[in-house]
Amino acid sequence: MESKLKAVRRGHRGQVTKLFKKFDEIENNSDLDKDDVKLISDAIEQKQRTIVDLNEKILDLTSEEDVAEEIQESDEYMFNLESKLRKIRKITHSDSISQNVASTSLDPNANSFTILPHKFIAYQCQCYTQQ
Repeated sequence: MESKLKAVRRGHRGQVTKLFKKFDEIENNSDLDKDDVKLISDAIEQKQRTIVDLNEKILDLTSEEDVAEEIQESDEYMFNLESKLRKIRKITHSDSISQNVASTSLDPNANSFTILPHKFIAYQCQCYTQQ
């Protein structure tokens, strides 16, 4: 049973590798499609959850002599997966921030600016509720 679970885990890890390669292709493309990046990120996160579950099942079936080696190997893989996934998340997160800033930025060519009291109050309420 342990060998079958390891084979299933290898299959999921292989799919993660393909998803990372697809991300690299998209990232190197000058026309970065944020929707594609988000889809890849979501797929990798799902695979990550599946692999964590498989790691636990495999560890339960692993002999005492091999437990330390299995933990080390699994942890190294998961660390690398998480670090690469964070790179993808930064891209999707920075894009959403820049879109929010772009949609709320002031026009530097405007003749005058009007402060809307209700917007200021709404912003203050958000700040207080987040604490």
